[in-house]
Amino acid sequence: MKIGVPEVSGVKKGLHFLPGFISFILEQRLEAFINLQWQLSEQVEAPIMKYFSAIPEEDRMKISVEPTREYWSYIVRGEMEAQIEDALQKWVNNQLPIIGRDQLVAEDITKAQYVRRTALLQLLPEYTQDFNRYREISAEIDYYLQEVTSRSFKVFIDIQNERLRKGNQFAEALINSSTDLIMAFDTELRLISMNNKALERYHFVLAEVIGRPVHELFPQIKGTVIQTDLSRVLNGENVRYNHTKSLINGEDLFDMHMLPLSDGAGGVYGILSVTHLVTDTAKANLKISELNYDLQEKSEMLRRNEEQYQKMIAEVQDYAIILMDTDGTIRNWNMGATKIKGYTADEIVGKNFRLFYSEQDRKNQLPEQLIGLARKNGRATHEGWRVRKDGTRFWGSVVITALHDADGTVVGFSKVTRDLSERKIAEEQLKANNKLLEENNEMLMAKNKELRAFNHVASHDLQEPLRKIRTFANMILDPDTQATEERKKELLQRIITSSKNMQQFIDDLLIYSKAHDVSSQYEDIDLNSILERVKEELINPEEGREIKITWHKLPHIHGVPVQMYQLFQNLIGNSIKYSRAGQPVYIDIDYTQVPGTDIQHSNADASSLYHLITVTDNGIGFDQEYAEKIFEPFQRLHAKSQYFGSGVGLAICKTIMKNHSGFIYAKGEPDKGASFFVALPLS
Repeated sequence: MKIGVPEVSGVKKGLHFLPGFISFILEQRLEAFINLQWQLSEQVEAPIMKYFSAIPEEDRMKISVEPTREYWSYIVRGEMEAQIEDALQKWVNNQLPIIGRDQLVAEDITKAQYVRRTALLQLLPEYTQDFNRYREISAEIDYYLQEVTSRSFKVFIDIQNERLRKGNQFAEALINSSTDLIMAFDTELRLISMNNKALERYHFVLAEVIGRPVHELFPQIKGTVIQTDLSRVLNGENVRYNHTKSLINGEDLFDMHMLPLSDGAGGVYGILSVTHLVTDTAKANLKISELNYDLQEKSEMLRRNEEQYQKMIAEVQDYAIILMDTDGTIRNWNMGATKIKGYTADEIVGKNFRLFYSEQDRKNQLPEQLIGLARKNGRATHEGWRVRKDGTRFWGSVVITALHDADGTVVGFSKVTRDLSERKIAEEQLKANNKLLEENNEMLMAKNKELRAFNHVASHDLQEPLRKIRTFANMILDPDTQATEERKKELLQRIITSSKNMQQFIDDLLIYSKAHDVSSQYEDIDLNSILERVKEELINPEEGREIKITWHKLPHIHGVPVQMYQLFQNLIGNSIKYSRAGQPVYIDIDYTQVPGTDIQHSNADASSLYHLITVTDNGIGFDQEYAEKIFEPFQRLHAKSQYFGSGVGLAICKTIMKNHSGFIYAKGEPDKGASFFVALPLS
């Protein structure tokens, strides 16, 4: 038997980013990568390690460097298929170092890919911190290792089949002793075997016809139903002809059975043709002749291959492979499923696979949806959190495949699960780091914006009072003005006013800068006491102005007392400052608890409850289009000649709310007052 290396089929993607990562390893981290593979191989107790146990650890690096460099250099050059073919061909040709090709077992294949994958992922963060690039390289690693694993298992099965055939010489003798015409063809319809009875009938010499296509041996089949049916057999169907006239001489009648030769893994590697010449006296025994000993022997060989394949699946530990009936009840369980999910076969067989899903997924009927998709489309895939026996979660990548009988009816499902928790955690960490970086960048941009605004204020608003003071002082000292005493007093009073304005401006800037300090001690605060203090400070009965502040009972919160005082002092002071001339000032403060869904603000969390405090006045109001602008530092809606101020009062309120994980927003209408909404989360 000639064992071929299977070609890569159905490849829809290439290796775009993995070659760069492998080049980095070969140039900078080769020894670390090799040591990782040795350590991981010992940790997982790979069977192949027993052949290397006699090699001292210090010598392992010497024997590993060049083969490792040669193996991975294919990937750097973008020659994945050539690499796989070269490695597998060395295995088939018994050119492996230290061990023979028949000493490898199925467990070595899965554990070798686990070792390679784990070693690559451990070094990947050294190569890139970019989340998208990390995910793309991880996906290409999995894609590459899946191709290697799939083709390695095919070669493994072929080697086992070859050993089986070599050890069973009596089967060939049995076939040659049959009175039936028996032939076998490969998938290219080239002859690979023909028994003596067939050689005798068709006057062939075996050495001359081996490897020749069927249409050269039997040109008579061209254009007949047999030519079409050969393709059906290669697709897995059985084809039978009863009492069919011979195409060779047009006289003899025969029964012919063409059946696919299966590799035990669902693949077809050839066609077996059994032709029985029918005589008048033997037609009555036709069905009995179809059950000849030769076909029974072939069935037994296929059964043994099936058993070997099932044993191989059962011992795979990196994949949870289970078989389920049409309702999702578990019927078969491998070692990988025990390792990943925590249940033994005795504990889980007979139970429904819904057990692996979270309560929310079961409530949403996700297991039933996946089975429904597999039943409809033949296959369903999904990634999500799954539940182990001990209640812990893991991130599972699941493929559910429908299993059909000969009539195409779904008779069950296979389910293959991989534990990708390490990859998921790494992705989430990268997301968190990227989010933090974005937040820091936004904060830096905001600081830069504030700095530019402050520079503007320093160059204009702070200089204006100084200019006035200098002008008025010069007017007093200038002998040419001959100012009267009354005029000098007026100018001095204006100097004092300008000084007070500048002092107020500087005080507001200091308060705004301190509002960003979140190092203050948080404590329980009675907001009612805060309001009493603010009211006492802002209302002076001697001024003769009617100011009425009313509020409903406010809550106790956890916060910074001095910042809460500044918050309400600025809000109420703002309402008093922007009141209508000659009119009483009415300020009402309302309070309620509301869910986030009732707050019309982008920062509201729909799943949270809030203290919502509303400060409403009857002042001059503002146009709603400026509702966000008024909270920016150094922004004014009115000329300084009308209402003096630094433009930082509401910006201080916004910063204080951010320090307390809350937010503030406003609604207004010109000449009809304004409302300011303070939202603080309960927790």
